Amino acid sequence: TLLVILLSPLLYRKFKIPGVIGLIISGIFMGPHALKIISNTSSFDFFSKTGMLYIMFLAGLEIDMQEFSKNKNKSLVFGVLTFLIPILIGFAVCVYYFNLSFWSALLLASMFSTHTLISYPIVSQMGITKNKAVQVAFGGTIITDSAVLILLGIIANAVKGDLNPFFFFKTFGSICILFFITTYVIPKFSRWFFKVLDNNAGSHYIYVLTLVFISGFLSEQAGVEPIIGAFLAGLGLNRVIPHNGILMNRILFVGNTLFIPFFLISAGMLVDPSLFVNGINALVFALVLSLVGLLTKYWASYITGWIYKYSKHETRVLFGLSVSHAAATLAIIKVGYDLKLLDMQVVNGTVLLILISCLISSFVTERAARNIALAQSIPTEIK
Repeated sequence: TLLVILLSPLLYRKFKIPGVIGLIISGIFMGPHALKIISNTSSFDFFSKTGMLYIMFLAGLEIDMQEFSKNKNKSLVFGVLTFLIPILIGFAVCVYYFNLSFWSALLLASMFSTHTLISYPIVSQMGITKNKAVQVAFGGTIITDSAVLILLGIIANAVKGDLNPFFFFKTFGSICILFFITTYVIPKFSRWFFKVLDNNAGSHYIYVLTLVFISGFLSEQAGVEPIIGAFLAGLGLNRVIPHNGILMNRILFVGNTLFIPFFLISAGMLVDPSLFVNGINALVFALVLSLVGLLTKYWASYITGWIYKYSKHETRVLFGLSVSHAAATLAIIKVGYDLKLLDMQVVNGTVLLILISCLISSFVTERAARNIALAQSIPTEIK
């Protein structure tokens, strides 16, 4: 696996393919559904799940809080649009085209609203994480994923017959406690910890990684996915860890060179290439899912860009960051399959959606981010 992480970006760079895509493609061909060179062992699963948490943690950690505060209303608008447009259109397609039942249609439609910041490493490498469109994408991610994952809990409990007022009270109370711990307790305790162990760099990093796992665990206990807790942990440490300090460099280095590549490879390993040749119905189903997922995310991004007069490149980077489906989507499909609301055809179609959306996300994000980075550098060069 480490050899794949080392060679994939170098190999695919010759074909002008982003490193993110290279790792996903490597996962497809070397995974259990193709050459079977890489297997999904317990250790591999640990690193890939850590990478999933790490992406969301870094997104929260690198947010410019001043810009985020200025753009919080824009993030709210984008979060609502990127949640409502996909779920409403997706629900109509699931009911009237796929003929699914109410709960099955609602569960599958909610999948279209989720997105994972799988192209985050691209905007980070391009140095545009402080761009207003990127900041809005970060904020919109936490809003739409939180809404979808709470809806997932409602659907699961409704199907099991456990939906009652106590469920809503427990979920709301747990999320409030989680938010208080990650944004108030963690910053205060972390300042004390870093002050006491001022010269122990190794302990600093282990402490940060521990907080990511603890926040993910607390998030699960609150009834939402661990990625939400990881993002909140990043927000909690945002003003504690200097963005240009040694600790931040270590966090970025380990994440971008180890944990996140494992997650990208694991996303590719989910794809079964035989899906493309085993029957036209499965392929049509997957393509319809992909079309709905891409178009609805594009409309949400375009409307947001039109409202706030973003440049075409900023609108495209907003679309590129929000179109990729991975972590939360997999959580939804797994729950739906376990509850027997969704069958294997839906699972296969969703995996193809993940592949297509991640490919488009990486290509669109890299091109748009490059143009934004060039535009930002021009005033500096002139000056």
